[in-house]
Amino acid sequence: EGDFVLVNDDVKRNKFVSFLFSTQQVFGEIECPGSFMVTLVVWAYLAPTQGFATYATFTSLSQHAANCVIMFIDFLLAGYRFNPRHFPAILCWCGLYTCWHLIANAAYGMMA
Repeated sequence: EGDFVLVNDDVKRNKFVSFLFSTQQVFGEIECPGSFMVTLVVWAYLAPTQGFATYATFTSLSQHAANCVIMFIDFLLAGYRFNPRHFPAILCWCGLYTCWHLIANAAYGMMA
C-alpha cells in the first residue's frame, strides 16, 4: 500500500507511526555496526600508538567499550530485530574513515 516499513509484520499502523517505526529501524541499523566500528578503530588501530596513553582513561573506556556492551544488551533485551545483510554495507561505509586515516598516516605521520 505504499507504506515505508522495513519489517513486514501483521500489525496495522497509521502512516505517521509507520514512518517513526521505519526511521527508528534505519537509525538502529546505522548505530549498532557504526558504534562497533568506532570501537574497533579506537582500540585496534589508535590504541597501539605512542600518543594514545594520555587518552586511555576511564572516560575513554566508558565511551567506547562499555557503551557498545550496554547498547548491545539494550538492543537484545528490547527485542530489536537486526537485518544482518545491512552490517557489511555499514561497516564498509565506516571503514572509509579507517582507510583515509591509514593513507594520511602513511603520508604525513599520525594525524589526531
